[in-house]
Amino acid sequence: MRLPTLAALLLLCFAADSAAQPVAHPKFSYDRSRPLALRLGAVQSSAGVVRQALSFDAGRGRRAAYWTHPSGSGPWPVVLFSPGSDGTALTQLPDADRLALRGIASLSVAPPAQLISCRAAADVRAYVSYVVSRRRALDLLPLLQGADATRVAAVGFSFGSAYRPRWPASTIGCAVR
Repeated sequence: MRLPTLAALLLLCFAADSAAQPVAHPKFSYDRSRPLALRLGAVQSSAGVVRQALSFDAGRGRRAAYWTHPSGSGPWPVVLFSPGSDGTALTQLPDADRLALRGIASLSVAPPAQLISCRAAADVRAYVSYVVSRRRALDLLPLLQGADATRVAAVGFSFGSAYRPRWPASTIGCAVR
C-alpha cells in the first residue's frame, strides 16, 4: 500500500514542479539576410572526384566544410552530411567520394566544437548552433557551383542524426543512427 502512495506523491511533486517552471523552448530562427561570408579553398581533383575546402558564417561562428562533387558542371543532387559527436568535417569524406562517383555531390560540415557538456543551458545552445549551422549550409548551396538546391538529402550519423528533424520541411532527409 505504501508503494502506490509514494508513487502518487512523487508524481504530484514532479507535476507541480514542472508546472511551476516555464519550459524554455530553443529558438531556431536566424537572420537569413546575414552574409554567408563564403571562403573557398583550392580545388583538388582525383579520379573523377572534385573536392574543395571551404568555410562560411554558420550563424553562430564560422564552420569548416568540404564541397565534394563529380567532375563536370552539374547540376547534381546534394547530400548534407552531419557527423556525430566525435566527428569533424572530414569524417564522411570517404562516403562523399563514393557518392561523387555515382553523380551525387556532398557538403560535409563540421559540428560545433563542443556538443555535450552536461550543462543544460550550454547543451541547448550547442544544439541550436548545430541546427542553425545546417540551415545556413542549405542557404549556401546556391553559391556552390553545380549544386542543385532543389534536390537535397540530409544524412546524420549518431549524434548528427538528431539535428535533421529541425530542418525546413522542404528538405528531404534520412537519419542514420
